[in-house]
Amino acid sequence: MGACVLFRKDEFLVAGGFDDKMFMYAEEVELYRRLLDPKVQKSLPRRRRVYFTPKTKVVHIGGVSTKKANAYRLTYELQGIEYIYQKHYPHLLWFIRLVINVGVVMRLAIFSLIPSRRDTLVEYKKYFTRSK
Repeated sequence: MGACVLFRKDEFLVAGGFDDKMFMYAEEVELYRRLLDPKVQKSLPRRRRVYFTPKTKVVHIGGVSTKKANAYRLTYELQGIEYIYQKHYPHLLWFIRLVINVGVVMRLAIFSLIPSRRDTLVEYKKYFTRSK
C-alpha cells in the first residue's frame, strides 16, 4: 500500500515517476515494480538502492481519499492491477483477468442475496463496463 512512501526525488525521476495512465489505486505498486527493476537499480548509487522494510510503522486512515463505497475503490484497484499486468507481464494478463472476473462474479452472486448491499452490487456491476 502506498500510504507512506519515502524516497529521493532523483530515484523517483530515474524510475520515470508515476505512470500517467494510472490515477489512484495500485499506481504505487506499478512504481515499485519500476523502482526495483535491475536497470533502474543499476543507475542508482549503491548506497541509494531501493529496499523494502517492514520494520517502520505508519498509521493509515483508509478511505479518506474518496468517500465512495469499498466496492468502488476495489473495482478501480482491480483495473490498476490489470494495467500492471498488461504493462509488465502481458503473458499473464489472461490469467489475472480470469481470476479477477471470477472474483467479481462471485461477489455479484453473494451481494445479490443481501438486500442491504445493493449499493455494493451496483458498483460491482459497473466493473464490467469500466474494465472494457
